[in-house]
Order: sequence, then C-alpha cells, then structure tokens
Amino acid sequence: AEQMRANISAIPDGIYRSRAFVDSDGVVNEPLTIALAVEKQGDTLTFDFSGSSKPCAGPMNSVLATTLSSVYLAMRHIFPDVPISAGAFEPLIVKRPEGTFLDAKYPRPVSGCAAEVSQRIAEAV
Repeated sequence: AEQMRANISAIPDGIYRSRAFVDSDGVVNEPLTIALAVEKQGDTLTFDFSGSSKPCAGPMNSVLATTLSSVYLAMRHIFPDVPISAGAFEPLIVKRPEGTFLDAKYPRPVSGCAAEVSQRIAEAV
C-alpha cells in the first residue's frame, strides 16, 4: 500500500474525467458510454462511474468483479513498479456503479464483459 500511496501522492489533487465507448451491445446498434470521474485526494483515488450507460439488452453488461478488476489492471499498468498485493489496491476506492451496465444484475447477459468491456473500462482509467 505504501508504494501505491506514494505514487498517487505525486498526482495533483483534483477530479479527472474521461469517457470510453463500447460500439454496441450486439443487439441495439447504439454506443455504450463508460463515464469516469477520478477524484484524487491526498494518497487515495476514488473512481466514480456515475453517468455511464444503463444496463443493456445485449451481452456487454459487466459484473462488478470485472469492473473492479479492470480498474486494478489499469492501475497496474500506470504504476508497474508497485508489487501486486491486496494492500496495493487499498488506496483505490471504486464507487459501486449501481444502475449502470458496469454493475449488471441477474438476469442481464454478461458474456462480453471479460473480452470487450473490461478493455474499455481500463481505457477510461
């Protein structure tokens, strides 16, 4: 946790916003939006996906575990010097993206989340 916190501390405090898109859910030919606001405060980062698209009809919904692991994967690439451990991810707070396609609930189809959506989440980070 100490190395991750030290790296995060070097980033100026503030809110950073980004968007990434999934071209279609495979059923409805409209893009899905991943809206991300990252608040950096001190030695922590809070990831807020509010404003992302609602759950979709096709298999591009993401379960929470995939959403979380995609954030952690992206941070691993941003700070490759930080060894992987539970503590390394302690200063990363991901607000549960309820009501969006990034926190799919049964019976929503999710088979596309690991291959496609996870990469777009990491892109947003």
